[in-house]
Amino acid sequence: VVDACCSELFILLTSKDIKTAASSAGALANTAEETDLHGTLKDAGAPVVLSHIVLQNASVNVIREATRATSNILSTKSCQDEYIQCGGLFGLINVVSTMMDKQCNHHVAHALNIISFNAKSHSFITDGLIAVHLLMQSNDIVISSNAATSLRNTCANGKYTNKLLKQ
Repeated sequence: VVDACCSELFILLTSKDIKTAASSAGALANTAEETDLHGTLKDAGAPVVLSHIVLQNASVNVIREATRATSNILSTKSCQDEYIQCGGLFGLINVVSTMMDKQCNHHVAHALNIISFNAKSHSFITDGLIAVHLLMQSNDIVISSNAATSLRNTCANGKYTNKLLKQ
């Protein structure tokens, strides 16, 4: 059922009607809460689609749901790798500086925390250090803690420690 619905959800995600796009992103986020379905979502192209939605949509309502879906789907390593390969982390980090929305920041910080255990993400996190610092300064302890953890994990990678210290 999920496999059959994914292509329809992806089409609805690109709707010019914000309510439709946000609802379909929410449906995808709810589906991505089930880690057993991540393989199906990955095969359908969800990580790539989500990366494009986060980069291209200007509606905070759509971005809230898309970042929630992203945060959920990134709990699976194979989805992380695909998301990183398609450049999704650039858009995810960009949300922090363009949206300034607490819910979006919560989802982005959570996603960065999760994906920071994957060394392939460290160059993106290093390049997005300003956004990570903004998240760390949040008054919300969950946001700041998740951002700090992503930075800690990136700093643990000797390849990026010197670059981070220079910034």
